Amino acid sequence: MNHWIWKTAAALALAATTMVVGRMAGQQEQPHLAPLPERTGSLRKALLLLREGKAAESRKEVEDGRSARAAARYDQASRTLR
Repeated sequence: MNHWIWKTAAALALAATTMVVGRMAGQQEQPHLAPLPERTGSLRKALLLLREGKAAESRKEVEDGRSARAAARYDQASRTLR
């Protein structure tokens, strides 16, 4: 009769140990990574506006940049044809 009590106690202890070890493994600290460098470029202002929730202003900024780049390409192409 004592035999099954010891088996039950051992099984419960094993289950409790497994649960504790599983929780401890999930709580390991993540390594601290260096922050990513800030992006530079023609879309930086539009990206910052998007992060602030100003989608319409961001869209206008992208369109203005796109038209400016298209105008610059047109000017460059017209100079090469002369």
